[in-house]
Amino acid sequence: MTTPIARIDGLSKSFMVRKSLLSRERIQALDDVSLPLLRGRILALVGESGSGKSTLARLLMKLDTPSGGAIRMDRDGQEVDIATITPVDYYRRVQMVFQDPYASINPRKRVWQIITAALANLGHYDRDTLRKIALRQMEQVGLGAQYLDVFPNALSGGQRQRVCIARALAAEPEILVLDEPLSALDVSIQAQILNLLLELQQRLGLTYLFISHDLAVVRHIADEVAVLYAGRLVEYGSVASVIDTPGHPYTQALVASALGSRQCGQRQVIKGELTMGGGSGLGCGFLPRCPQAAEQCRQQRPAMQRAPQRHVACFQVQLSQEHERIEA
Repeated sequence: MTTPIARIDGLSKSFMVRKSLLSRERIQALDDVSLPLLRGRILALVGESGSGKSTLARLLMKLDTPSGGAIRMDRDGQEVDIATITPVDYYRRVQMVFQDPYASINPRKRVWQIITAALANLGHYDRDTLRKIALRQMEQVGLGAQYLDVFPNALSGGQRQRVCIARALAAEPEILVLDEPLSALDVSIQAQILNLLLELQQRLGLTYLFISHDLAVVRHIADEVAVLYAGRLVEYGSVASVIDTPGHPYTQALVASALGSRQCGQRQVIKGELTMGGGSGLGCGFLPRCPQAAEQCRQQRPAMQRAPQRHVACFQVQLSQEHERIEA
């Protein structure tokens, strides 16, 4: 059985935002999210913009501190809060590839300097050693030695993203956080980068947290899928169960709108819009947009419950399964 390399345990994050000159409002970006990150596997995180995906990534990268809960990482067989791990030790184990390869690298640095920038902060290396490390990582991502001393303006978008991947790999991490690493690239390049990420994951035994809005890509690359809505986890399970036979009404609508629905024979559009902080308060956060909502959904917040091949936070899924057991 695959063991977790890290565990997200009751993670919450809120922000104060200004509503007007004299008033502010607390927005709940993440609300009691618990997930395992299994060693050597790919967990995809999906949901609309504003669902909390990037907030979770920032917390995993220690760029923000949680308002509640914790992220725990396996260290020598024991789970420890990442807040207790020093930055030098932590960033040797966890690195990130950002969405925009144009904005996430310094245009005034040469490629070898970009790739080894983080590594230079994690230890004492001389210039020649850093160049050798950069060249080795460039070869891993399919870039030749001729790019070692060039500036980013001489590179295409796909080449820049390869540089970003090489930079993340330079510290030889165990976990990569991939925040929509394909969305800023041309369609013709996306497949190349996706195949590169898969090849690196399998060859190096990496663990990925893969954030994406493209469910076709998620179906191709992920082992497990977690669905966020308004900061709450609404469904989690294997990619086959969640994408091919979604349980939660929100997941069903996401899959139908992105991939089409065989059941209804046409694409669906989720009515209404996700509002920031929509997951706060009593009741189900998806209630205003759910076609299956009942009175219980208004009064109680559905907890994550185990269902066949998945976990789902939905009363209607639980009720339908109970009905099936009675019929049987």
